[in-house]
Amino acid sequence: MTDETEPVARVIERLQERFPHLKRLSDLEGELQPERTETKDERRERLEARLGVYQARWQAQVPPMYADASWGDLDAAQRFDWPEDSLNLVLAGQVGTGKTHAAYALGNAFSARGQWVQAVTVVDFLAALRPEGNASLAKAAQGCQVLILDDLGAGKASEFAIEQMTALVDLRIREGRRTIVTTNVPEPELEAAWGGRFIDRLRYRSTVHIFRGESRRGGAW
Repeated sequence: MTDETEPVARVIERLQERFPHLKRLSDLEGELQPERTETKDERRERLEARLGVYQARWQAQVPPMYADASWGDLDAAQRFDWPEDSLNLVLAGQVGTGKTHAAYALGNAFSARGQWVQAVTVVDFLAALRPEGNASLAKAAQGCQVLILDDLGAGKASEFAIEQMTALVDLRIREGRRTIVTTNVPEPELEAAWGGRFIDRLRYRSTVHIFRGESRRGGAW
């Protein structure tokens, strides 16, 4: 974890030196707020500093294989529209068909526009909620502007998992925040594993795109 967090800390330190009137620049859990009434120039600087923090966060968490992922990488059949009024985007399909690549391509695009993007697997999000878990990661998943929730799987989910995942999606809907979910499990199996209430939340103001075809990764042996 140190290798991931140190670059972000250095970015924050540079921004604090550049914008000394921003006392809460290191608080990554919320938007950067000024300590006093700000001038027009200070507001512009605050927004610029916030953009720097958001982009540093994103660059620290993107796997190297997706660091340069873009919309242009996708085949014509893999491209889709995500309307502005759609809050949930479900990317479904077999393993290796490009779902996660597309999700990170969107993440890179939203981050470049200045939005706070967070990516986390379902397993890691649930682990973050445990008493010994990563509270900052859990809070970021709840509060970010765009969340990539990767690898929603089948298998009987625990009562804790269903409750927390339903609460997460419900919160993000109420706050008008957008969520990208990737899964290689058909909808009926997901509903059997996670329950109708959770799937109902995913369906709300949702866009669904199915990835078809052979695995992009090819055979290993």
